[in-house]
Amino acid sequence: MTTASQPFVGIDLAPRMRAWGLALKAQGPRGTCSVFAVTAAIEYAVARRNAGGASLSEQFLNWASHEASGEAGDGGFFSDIWAGFLAYGACAQSLAPYCETYDAAYRPGVEALEQAAALRRRPFAFHWIKEWDVATGLADEHVAAVEACLRAGWPVCAGMRWPREADWRDRVLRVPGDAEVYDGHSVLVTGIDTDPLDPAGRLWWLKDSAAGGCTRAVPVSYARRYVNDLAWVELP
Repeated sequence: MTTASQPFVGIDLAPRMRAWGLALKAQGPRGTCSVFAVTAAIEYAVARRNAGGASLSEQFLNWASHEASGEAGDGGFFSDIWAGFLAYGACAQSLAPYCETYDAAYRPGVEALEQAAALRRRPFAFHWIKEWDVATGLADEHVAAVEACLRAGWPVCAGMRWPREADWRDRVLRVPGDAEVYDGHSVLVTGIDTDPLDPAGRLWWLKDSAAGGCTRAVPVSYARRYVNDLAWVELP
């Protein structure tokens, strides 16, 4: 973290993601935000290792998560999605295109399964910064760990309570009261910067699949109150 003698310098992984061809993708009306966040983290890890990226399939990883966890509903927790990846891997988007509506009977094809298994055998690691807890928010060490990950060049998956009626100003979410949020929504944190509406504050920039795949931000003060879990994916 910066001190009074060390001026704050922001970090932005988005240009690197664009250079690697990692697209912003939209989840549509489905509740698959956590799948999109984890898939984006895996895509990034592969692209960083290979100096170039490819689009992986949220459709496949959602199926894998359900197979591994035994859950039948759409979407899931980070832990379930990672269990699905460990069991089945992930394949290219072209082999398992994302469906606009959830189909509980969906099954991937043989080529998709084979390609996904090959990716699974690579030495990925999943690191918790904070395991899921809807009651606690973030401590100083969690915020410091997210900044350290970003400065080391790794984006962070964040699950959080989310406003029922979001108030965005210049792409920055304003902090609502406790009665105005629900559990919840997941995003990929890709940068940290100063808050133009609060020069003393900080922002986390997000890759947000619910907003048509756009980039926008939450104040760190919002994250401290409402983030439930944090994790990042590494491929050495």
